[in-house]
Amino acid sequence: MKEYKCKCGKIFTKANVFNGHKSGCKIHLGKDKYNERIKRSKKGAKLKNKKSTEKAKINKEKELQHWLNEQYICEYCNKIMKKKFGSGRFCNRSCSNGWVSKNQSEQSIYKKTSKWSANKFGKRGIYKGYKCDSSWELAYVIYNLEHNIQFERNKKGFKYIYENKEYRYYPDFIEAGQYIEIKGYKTKKDDEKWKVVKNLKIMFYEDIKYMLDYVINIYGKDFIKLYE
Repeated sequence: MKEYKCKCGKIFTKANVFNGHKSGCKIHLGKDKYNERIKRSKKGAKLKNKKSTEKAKINKEKELQHWLNEQYICEYCNKIMKKKFGSGRFCNRSCSNGWVSKNQSEQSIYKKTSKWSANKFGKRGIYKGYKCDSSWELAYVIYNLEHNIQFERNKKGFKYIYENKEYRYYPDFIEAGQYIEIKGYKTKKDDEKWKVVKNLKIMFYEDIKYMLDYVINIYGKDFIKLYE
């Protein structure tokens, strides 16, 4: 078997491994070449880290700008937020603490999430044949079923245009000929899609709270276990 011996005394049986060793061997390269290689390597790593940092900064600015363009509303003071604080639910820590104090019982029910989404309050599931995308929707379904209120899951979509792109919007339910949308927050995009639906009722937390209270009083805080 052919062997390859470096000036440093190490012996290799594979040429590719030997060549790789030589490129970083201080004795083989000599002190000057070795120091020069180390210097170039550090400079390259520094430049790479700088580019990576700049790219991350640009991406963060783009994400923040996109968030601002959506015109999120503070859940506590109901003002359009001009900057992002935390997960994006509140203007600042004062509003966040104020909401927690006001809704202490609700805060213990729902898990916090880092991403503000349509399914932020609870999990999706099926209850007695009705598809629910959040625990709020589950509370709505349970309350209506137990109070003999006629309703159905909506299957009709409505076309709308947002930022020169076409989308299709599906309200959550239909009750007494009226479309029902259960919503935890409002965005600029929502304004556009809600315009195309006549006879639409938007139910925010204040509108659905009595349903949540009813369900919690009967089934407990962890009522999402009722999913099939």
